[in-house]
Amino acid sequence: MPSIHQVLIACETAYSRCFSRVFEDAQRLRFRNPDIPDMYDHNYTYIKQSAADAVEDILRQERTFCEAESLGFCKVSADFPLPDTLHGAELETLGYYVYTGRDNRVPTPACTIQKVSSLTMVDALYRMDVAADGARLGEDFCRRRAYGRGKVYLQPGLVDSYLCFLGNRVIGSCDLFIADSTAKIEDFGVVPAMRGKGYGTALLYRLIDIAAENGASVIYLTTDEDDTAKDMYLKRGFEKVGEKYAVLLRTEPVIQDDF
Repeated sequence: MPSIHQVLIACETAYSRCFSRVFEDAQRLRFRNPDIPDMYDHNYTYIKQSAADAVEDILRQERTFCEAESLGFCKVSADFPLPDTLHGAELETLGYYVYTGRDNRVPTPACTIQKVSSLTMVDALYRMDVAADGARLGEDFCRRRAYGRGKVYLQPGLVDSYLCFLGNRVIGSCDLFIADSTAKIEDFGVVPAMRGKGYGTALLYRLIDIAAENGASVIYLTTDEDDTAKDMYLKRGFEKVGEKYAVLLRTEPVIQDDF
């Protein structure tokens, strides 16, 4: 029987495959999404556990590959700690948090939560993205992210996205992906003006219930270990079971001679 860590790694990989093309060899999985080439989480390389001894060579190879692609960055992730020996490397640690069912649910405000099922709802997701992240990421990126991911949301059997409505206004969204009885909650967000009011908790509870109704025996999410959001997840019945790691490198394009 696979360990909980193996189950989570398999689900992470299956989730990424929904959005990105993948190249695989004995050492790595390289994901690319040509619709959103500047989105880190859709354009990265995962180093397999079996290649841990070759990690520094793989990091150099991936940086060179990303420079040849003129990607502008190189993101590499693994389920073991990554070195910071390459100049300019930014390290990230994410925790795996699994829902235990011991949440003693708190009351939440009234709101409506609906699955994205039409282009009109993708439009609403785009507007919410701009409200939540437009100042930080730019409206163009929010547009490409919302509509690029929307193509996946509208296909059955891949990833579902849910919108949280207060009246007719979209104030939050979250992804839910279920594969082999494992459910991943991802891209959880609430517009700034509505944070801290309980709407995020209402959305989280609803997705937990939907996952359980659809046969998920493991429900989990990942969150940055430097982010205070992890404290909310712990209060809502999640338990940390492990960590994953990533390194982000800025890259320069390779200049091709014309002669």
